[in-house]
Amino acid sequence: MNITELSLNHILGLDTEKVVFSSDLARKCDDAKRKKIKDLSASEIRLLISQKIGLKYLIPIAVEILEQDILIETEYYKGDLAVALFECNVENLDLDKETKTKIWEIAIELNTLSRTISEDILPLLPEAAKLFK
Repeated sequence: MNITELSLNHILGLDTEKVVFSSDLARKCDDAKRKKIKDLSASEIRLLISQKIGLKYLIPIAVEILEQDILIETEYYKGDLAVALFECNVENLDLDKETKTKIWEIAIELNTLSRTISEDILPLLPEAAKLFK
């Protein structure tokens, strides 16, 4: 069976009994863990990764999403999925070589974008702003 057909609760052997949570964050995480992985939204994947839940299973999916849109805004701001990915110290995770290579390529692309924005675009903004005065 394809792992994306299963929920994180099933894969991780977590309790499937519905619980009432006192925090919205805990409720959102619990709801997402109950869904089949294939049915998770990019926002739910970002949430679970930021909470360090199911990283082995969700990081490869996050990488696929980032390969399509490196600065995807899943909920809060452009690039929030990339931030969640790199905040979880991917170098310390047990990921396959292909996924690690793709993460490295994403890091290189983000670095290139950062350099282009800071060196090439930002210096042009003051002159462009004059058009709107």
